[in-house]
Amino acid sequence: MSALLRVLALCLALLPMVAGADSAAQRRQLLFGHDDRVAVDDNSVAPYAAIGKLEMQSGARCSATLIAPDLVATAAHCFATEPGRVDRPVSFMAGYRDGRGQAIYRATGMQVPPGFRHGVHQVGERLFIRTRAAPFDIALVRVTRLRGRADIAPMPAFVGDRDALRDALTRRDNRVEQAGYAYDHREQLYTHRDCRVTALNDDNTLSHRCDTLSGDSGSPIWLETADGPRLIAVQSAAPTADRRASADNTAVTLLQIASRP
Repeated sequence: MSALLRVLALCLALLPMVAGADSAAQRRQLLFGHDDRVAVDDNSVAPYAAIGKLEMQSGARCSATLIAPDLVATAAHCFATEPGRVDRPVSFMAGYRDGRGQAIYRATGMQVPPGFRHGVHQVGERLFIRTRAAPFDIALVRVTRLRGRADIAPMPAFVGDRDALRDALTRRDNRVEQAGYAYDHREQLYTHRDCRVTALNDDNTLSHRCDTLSGDSGSPIWLETADGPRLIAVQSAAPTADRRASADNTAVTLLQIASRP
């Protein structure tokens, strides 16, 4: 196996933890029995233009979101190739569709919570997120725009503490929106509107029932507020299909980032 193929295989080995599927029946289970995702026909408008694909040195990609003119949010496990090594981000394509981004950014740095360091372990050629690291599976990537649209509006991060987030969710009846590039729709953004947060957990993760599959790692979950859409979390993990009845999906909130934008 070539070095690149091995890296990709290791990245893909994470996907059963973040909503992998081997069959149509398993996919239905992972989608809570019904696929409620819809295609975003016009992803040139806010907030969808801020969502795109983050590419790593290996060529692996994750969903990610522009949350400031020079900052992207995604999942920390997107940078894991093997214990002790980092698959660094190289570029971000905002408003991605059919192989092209509406704006292209170069990655210049990254911030991962200390709690996620050494966050993966390896069994054979498969990587798994350690339980103690799972609540910190979020990362920020510093970027510089290279070309393309200069007018893409970022999706700002939610500002407030845990109590403020809980209150904001309650006001919206715990309804949020998620969008990303799942493996069955790699070239077009799909969204699940009005999906439900089932818990704001003690470890600052969200349990939720937004429909996500492989490829949605790092995708945004946002809340509509009086000031517009606000990013509250990124998609991290999901149970395997055989555990779907007893577990919802997991997203990590921006409360886990020490210095938020």
